[in-house]
Amino acid sequence: MFSKAIQLLTADDISKIVTDGIRESDTVEFKEALSGRDGPDGWHTGAERVGDRARNEILREIIAFANAHGGHLVLGIEESDDHPRRAIGIKPIPRCADLASRIAMYCRDVIEPPLAPHPAIVPINLAGDAGVIVIAISRSRNAPHRDLALFECHARKGDRSERMTMREIQDLTLQVDRGLAQLERRFVERQSKYSNHPASTGLALRATAIAMSPVSIPVPGTMSISPQRRQFDASWQGRQAPVTFPHDFGSFRPILRGVRSINTDQRATTIVELLEDGVVEVAFSRRFDDELILYAGWFIGLVCNALDIVDQTRSAAGASGVEYGLELEVRTFGGIRVATYGGREHGTCGPMASTVFPRYSIGARDTFQALVRLIERDFWHAAGHDPKDATITVNFDN
Repeated sequence: MFSKAIQLLTADDISKIVTDGIRESDTVEFKEALSGRDGPDGWHTGAERVGDRARNEILREIIAFANAHGGHLVLGIEESDDHPRRAIGIKPIPRCADLASRIAMYCRDVIEPPLAPHPAIVPINLAGDAGVIVIAISRSRNAPHRDLALFECHARKGDRSERMTMREIQDLTLQVDRGLAQLERRFVERQSKYSNHPASTGLALRATAIAMSPVSIPVPGTMSISPQRRQFDASWQGRQAPVTFPHDFGSFRPILRGVRSINTDQRATTIVELLEDGVVEVAFSRRFDDELILYAGWFIGLVCNALDIVDQTRSAAGASGVEYGLELEVRTFGGIRVATYGGREHGTCGPMASTVFPRYSIGARDTFQALVRLIERDFWHAAGHDPKDATITVNFDN
């Protein structure tokens, strides 16, 4: 429904829901107000808590999306009487920021097992503290889920949330298990593709991202993106520390169910692959004629470029909320010295052995900075170095 991360939504984006007459569907649900027993919940008239009926109704919709294909729940949108219902007006809900915090707490405390990933819940003030709340729910890898207050499982079917039968619960459990096993196989396949050690004077880096839920990236001929290597403005220990992937991308050409770019010269090769089932992979290899060394900016540049490409591809697929798994690898022969940001004149550490890092979860774009810091910490530790509180800050919006 939205072409950008919900954290970036404005009042104009909410107005567009109404002017476009967006209809409810298997991925969209509108609520004009919180429901009470005899009308709107007391929250609308100043009550200090959300009633059980309203809370359970919101959680039911969130669970239904998480047990199906994910979607958006928008609170504060008036609906039409025709079918399927469409947005016809905006009805700001009081104290929407406070309500958004409470909904996040309910999701953590009342849904079993925990949602993975946790929904993104964003209040958008429109009139004082009153506004609209947008909740983006991804298909959960922990499904099926139930509400601990009612002990019921629901799933989204068309434009309705319906109670699941025992057979549907069993089928969903098996489906999730098979999906996780398939995901593991895909990572193993991609890792084996680059399993050969480089020569004794060589280095290889790899970032592989795989969608945790089914997505369909536009195939060659209709693909709306053509990623280019980016340099990211960043700071480290109080000084500028630009991070960049060390080699240009080539031109993208079609491959079976995807596209690939290859850029190779006498010293380095870069391969970028985007597959229509959501795989994003960036791989780099380089031969050294002098001292074998890995610059920290290269590795973080690999990470940042991979995250940026994931964000572009899932937006192109209309699935900006889909979680990705990320695997990173450094491969070398015997070990490699690691230079800090700015070059070896600022210090080196290591040696770092060939390393496949623990898997990471790629969430919304506004979580990229926190993810980069976690990856950076693991990177320094793999090189036998403790950076203490000196972590890099990357600007993903430049």
